Amino acid sequence: MNIPVKAWPRAAACTLSLLALASCSEQKPSPPSTTQEAPTSRPNATGASAEPLPPEQAFPLKVEAVDATTLVAQFAPVPHHYLYRSQISFALKDAVGARVGAVALPRGLPKKDPFLGEQEVYRDVVQISVPLAREAGKPAKFTLVTTYQGCNEQIGLCYPPTEAFSDFNLP
Repeated sequence: MNIPVKAWPRAAACTLSLLALASCSEQKPSPPSTTQEAPTSRPNATGASAEPLPPEQAFPLKVEAVDATTLVAQFAPVPHHYLYRSQISFALKDAVGARVGAVALPRGLPKKDPFLGEQEVYRDVVQISVPLAREAGKPAKFTLVTTYQGCNEQIGLCYPPTEAFSDFNLP
């Protein structure tokens, strides 16, 4: 089967996910809790995690409004997990009076990926400033859609692209 080069990242993620998760359907986790406990999974005889964590536990995300025109998204990948810098994006859904401005992602660590080539990844906590362009004097009500993709290096699993939703109503 010939897969277009442009589709390789998604095809690779789906193939690996099928092996571990038995499904490659789109996942839409609920908005993250600000009081999440550290995720765990059942270890096997070697001490490695035998079961993959759901993406919202593997890559906990917290999004907060720091002022009327800036959101801060914080990812905290658990040990042995990393996020692809190039696969993180932000968009507004049902936006009234706002849109996402230019997001400057922090530099990541270099990683040679067998499917994607040279990449930058985040293995530790990363904070991303998400600027908002707002209509003057108008409140903004919207859902921030954060799209991301990462891998569990210990068991060789890459998750399919995942979306997380955060609702805001800014004055």
